[in-house]
Amino acid sequence: MKNQILIVEDSRTQAEFLKLLLEENDYKVAIALNGKEALDLVRRRKPHLIISDINMPVMDGFELCHRIKFDVGLMEIPVMLLTSFSDPSDVIRGLEVMADYYLTKPCNEVYLLSKVRSILSAPAPQHREEIQKGLEITFEGKDHTIYTNRRQMLNLLLSTYENAAETNRQLREAQSESEALNKQLKLKIYELKVSEERFRSLVLTVPDIVYRIDQEGSFTFLNSAIEQLGYAPEDLIGEHFSKIINPADVDKISLSAVTKKYKGKKTGPKDSLKLFDERRTGDRKTSGLEVKLVTKRRKIKTGVIEPLGEEMIVAEVNSTGMWGGSPDSNRSVFIGTVGVIRDITDRKKLENGLRKARNGLEIKVSEKTQNLFKINKDLRHEVEGHKRTTDELRLRETELLEAQAQLIQTEKIGALGTMTAGIAHELNNPMMGMLNFTQYCIRHTEEKDKRYAILKDTEREIKRCASIVQNLLTFSRIEKEGEEKLQKMSMTPLFERVLRLLAFRIEKENVSISQHVDERTPDIMMKVSNLQQVVLNLLGNALDALKENDKKEIRIGVRPENGSIQVIVSDSGCGIPPEILPRIFDPFLTTKPIGEGTGLGLSVTRSIIKDHKGEITCKSEVGVGTEFILLLPIEHK
Repeated sequence: MKNQILIVEDSRTQAEFLKLLLEENDYKVAIALNGKEALDLVRRRKPHLIISDINMPVMDGFELCHRIKFDVGLMEIPVMLLTSFSDPSDVIRGLEVMADYYLTKPCNEVYLLSKVRSILSAPAPQHREEIQKGLEITFEGKDHTIYTNRRQMLNLLLSTYENAAETNRQLREAQSESEALNKQLKLKIYELKVSEERFRSLVLTVPDIVYRIDQEGSFTFLNSAIEQLGYAPEDLIGEHFSKIINPADVDKISLSAVTKKYKGKKTGPKDSLKLFDERRTGDRKTSGLEVKLVTKRRKIKTGVIEPLGEEMIVAEVNSTGMWGGSPDSNRSVFIGTVGVIRDITDRKKLENGLRKARNGLEIKVSEKTQNLFKINKDLRHEVEGHKRTTDELRLRETELLEAQAQLIQTEKIGALGTMTAGIAHELNNPMMGMLNFTQYCIRHTEEKDKRYAILKDTEREIKRCASIVQNLLTFSRIEKEGEEKLQKMSMTPLFERVLRLLAFRIEKENVSISQHVDERTPDIMMKVSNLQQVVLNLLGNALDALKENDKKEIRIGVRPENGSIQVIVSDSGCGIPPEILPRIFDPFLTTKPIGEGTGLGLSVTRSIIKDHKGEITCKSEVGVGTEFILLLPIEHK
């Protein structure tokens, strides 16, 4: 059975923290928010230990402990008081109310758990007869009467000592950590000073002008490169940056002037403001600001920064704002701007020269382009004439190949129909004889006879053969009729007839066939034998595609579609490679092994669909399957 602990704490956060800690260590925990609520809980069900805060509303921890220890039915429950020991009189007060243990707040988790285990493993029961009548003591000028026994007094004083020792240990650890941090801080300060000195040396030696200005725009630092303008760094320290800027440019690059101009307006990344006294940082800082600088003397020696004219040079400015922490708050405070000024005089001269050369080149290219355009125009007319002739020849060739393919297929189908009809007639008569003989035997054989079941199986298979022969006769009869006339008919019988013809192959290859025909699908005008040939071609190709697959499925769907009917035949076969897919309707194109395909099936299929004023498309993915979609008009106009 789990030990039950009652936590008395007016702070819900601290109470839940203690509860979670104790429950993780397999204790059952209840919570009371003040002494009165805790007293009610204790009287209903005694816990094995009470851990109580001292300062609480309604009833504090001392009063709660007093009522428990002076109640005969509750006095044996150990009470641990949580205190910060801010007042030494807390110890005397704890003795007065007969508290068992003290624990300092905030408490160490490991120490708290060890103390709880110690208390619960060796409880110290109290008996009324052990309690002394009253011990009178004086502390800080006040008289106190203590009702306790030696065990309780010793436990409380020892726990007070343990808490003091634990607090002292934590202080020593904190002192050690503080000393280590101070050493690290000194090292970092030294490294920072060394880094600053290196940075200052680098800044002072770079050929570009490096500057820093304060919040008011006055220079606080300039490197020696400013001497190229005729100034010494100390000449400009404390001066506003406008002293070295062309007066006509100051209002274009100064924050105070530019913000007034753009007040209330939004600028995108391309039109972002560029400022000499920049305050923004990161991606929004100023880059590539072109500005004219005023030299101190009219004539200066040629150096890194060369004069443009007598008094001004063109330079490029990159600047960013500097922000630091405020000692009075956590907010960042703007402390100034740092930037780099680079001479771009040579670059400007080169750009001007390139611009002139480019303009001259553009004029020459324009003249040559006009001449070439005229020549190309004449050639285009000739090429277009040749192209039209070539396209017409290609179209005629394609039509001829398709017509030839259809003629060959028609002749094959006709020959196949004639042969099929002859075979069907030859097979029909002996099968009827076998069927009659089998049925005669069935009538004269009792059902209990083991031969009866064999005869019934024979009858069923003969009937199936007869059905196949009948389908062959039907198919061959249609093919022999020659050029068909249009008649209105549903697609469903065509699929049923072809599926019966292919039933043996479907069953042998264990192919799953699923059909969904929308009830709203109307009959359409069709040439029955031609569309039957289309269905036979598509289902035959689907069966061929499933030969090497474990999953063998063919799905047939028929539904109305905007004045037409849509027929979908899809399979889960090997799929068609993407490089072949655009040419699958070309005559004599086949992916089947030699001797297994003529390459005319899909070409003939497309011709039949076109003859019905319809459309056929194909979608395929290698390893997933193929889907043929037919659109056939309801009325054949």
